Amino acid sequence: MSTKIRVHVRSYRRKAFTARRRGKSVRTRAARVRAHTKSVKDVGLPGRTPPSRRFLPPMKPGMLGVSFHEPAQVRRKRLVAKARRFGEKKIVGRLRAIHVLTKNTNPSVSKKAKADAHYVAGAFVGKRRVRYGKGFRKRR
Repeated sequence: MSTKIRVHVRSYRRKAFTARRRGKSVRTRAARVRAHTKSVKDVGLPGRTPPSRRFLPPMKPGMLGVSFHEPAQVRRKRLVAKARRFGEKKIVGRLRAIHVLTKNTNPSVSKKAKADAHYVAGAFVGKRRVRYGKGFRKRR
């Protein structure tokens, strides 16, 4: 059920074009379209993904066994131990999910999760490291 909203359209210059109307070709000259208002469907903010389309399993608070209020050294020591037990890919994947899903709601936690994912991935020598451009975009 969508609602309609009224939007203001600024004036603009329309290019010449040829259209087919009632089976005939009609040439339309270039013209200046005056400013006007019109009703459009309100698309609003994108909604949540329905549960059937979600690709991440639901994560409960404290699932990783760390709190992002702890110092980085303590937190990372626990995360590396978990990664040794359950696998680096699983822990880094969950940290990446936290990083992406909390970008707007809790930016400080998001930054910590990203840094921790890099640290955990780098802690496993000889394994594939998570570098910029491979899962993470480097800001310019």
